[in-house]
Amino acid sequence: MASPDEIARINERLTRALALRGFSPEDLTAPPGTLVTDQLVARRLADPQAVNEVLREVFGVEAIDPSMVALDPEFVRNVRLLFPRSEAFALRAVPLRFDHGTAHVVMAVPEDERALADIEHLLGSRVVAYVCHSEGLARAMAALYGEPGAPGDAPSPDLALQAERAAKAVARIAADHVRVRDPAEDPEVTALMRAVMDQLASARAGGATSDIHVEPGAHAWRIRARRDGMLYDALAMPPLLGGAVARRLMLLSGMDPGETRFPQDGAIGFTLAKDRPMDIRVSALPALYGPKIVMRLLEKGKKALRLADLDFSPAEDRIIRAALAAPNGLLLVTGPTGSGKTTTLYAFLGSINTPEVNILTAEDPVEYRLDGATQVPCPGEGGMTFAQAMRSFLRQDPDIIMAGEIRDAETADFAVKAALTGHLVLSTLHTNDAPGAVSRLANMGVAPHLLAATRVTVLAQRLVRRLCPDCRRRAAPPPGFPGLDALPPETVFYEPAGCDRCQGSGYRGRIGVYEAFTVTGDMERLILGGAATAELRRAATAAGMESLRASALRRLAQGLTSAAEVLRVTAEV
Repeated sequence: MASPDEIARINERLTRALALRGFSPEDLTAPPGTLVTDQLVARRLADPQAVNEVLREVFGVEAIDPSMVALDPEFVRNVRLLFPRSEAFALRAVPLRFDHGTAHVVMAVPEDERALADIEHLLGSRVVAYVCHSEGLARAMAALYGEPGAPGDAPSPDLALQAERAAKAVARIAADHVRVRDPAEDPEVTALMRAVMDQLASARAGGATSDIHVEPGAHAWRIRARRDGMLYDALAMPPLLGGAVARRLMLLSGMDPGETRFPQDGAIGFTLAKDRPMDIRVSALPALYGPKIVMRLLEKGKKALRLADLDFSPAEDRIIRAALAAPNGLLLVTGPTGSGKTTTLYAFLGSINTPEVNILTAEDPVEYRLDGATQVPCPGEGGMTFAQAMRSFLRQDPDIIMAGEIRDAETADFAVKAALTGHLVLSTLHTNDAPGAVSRLANMGVAPHLLAATRVTVLAQRLVRRLCPDCRRRAAPPPGFPGLDALPPETVFYEPAGCDRCQGSGYRGRIGVYEAFTVTGDMERLILGGAATAELRRAATAAGMESLRASALRRLAQGLTSAAEVLRVTAEV
């Protein structure tokens, strides 16, 4: 997989090492994209063992000729299942053995990072790389795979078939009273996890998968995936297999599978899904029939949206741009988990990220990379908290501070005080609506006179599913649909139909609906008087705030979503 330029740079290193061993320049030539050492072996100009010694010296890894290693028949069967012939030839690699969750693999170019990532994905294991000349690799591949068309060249099975194979393997291990290996380490279980991640986390799916759940049950375990905000069943498994899958995920993410009393958190730090490189956060919760595992998928290298991509109404756009242009103040984004708050915050930061300002962020985890900003991970237990980070930020000459979430009274207090002392502070809160953010801060202990004196702007948001443009179809307005009178007379209603592009759901992607307001003079007086959220909402509405329901109706009138989505996501107020 290494590019011709990479091979050329490697050949320069190999040529210098070989020249020191007396090889002439005429011997040290190779066609583009070919290692000079392979040419020496092919032309019988050098002993293969001596060539491997040069490769060991240049690459800095142990050199092994895999064709000289006797492979166990069961290992050969497993390798053919996990690592088909086509991949072996494309990656120029041959697995030697599995050892405690680690795959030992001989490669032609052991420093090829892309090939290493693909091998990790295929084998579902961390990889220790060795090196060998291509002739030794070719002999090993012939011994391992036999003639073209041998077993192992078959396409990857679907999830149900793969689960059936894994279940049989785990059952065989469970029936073995000697128990010579852990079912979680069985290659069939690894292959199942690879198939699950390939299918559920693929960027080619009808919508974006954000979470994968592995859920224990008395008679069956199930795997569910959240796509475009909705959970759907992906696979059912017998309890023995479900337990092995859960244990496998806990091992991969650095957890203790033997801990059944307390929740655990971990992370999988290498690629499981080949077409979608991700950071994977893993949570394990002890439950009645075993640990429930939830994997949160965070795509590496994901680009933040621009402010214009959020598609605000003109009124919302004016409020947000005014808040971002102010030299100080508190700008909050509210909504439930999974409503896109962090994505919106980064769109805000991207619009004001210039060389003239110092931006500091505290996040758990850091989901986007923002050039020009200082980003601080705040994992909480065992690490820095948001409050600790913000206390340090104030000594770092900041202009703009972003806290991923206001979780406690200390963080809330720091955020408000920083906004009052010349800083623009951005953060998120978990509230049902925009006016509720003010009440939430007050309930967290922020003094009403501080809140009233702070320039506070709040954006509440939800995500409604976007109708698939390839299969949406006209529909009649649902009987008694609320808000019908508020829609333009020419509004056309659409409903989901389902097609291959959206995997039959009728929806593809999501779009935001919002309500936004800035604290005005009238609201300041209400805050000082300890007003309830309902009073603040009435004041914000009188000042021109459009509700979440009204924003969702605007998306419906644009033909972007359905009436069912409007009712599902927003409440009538």
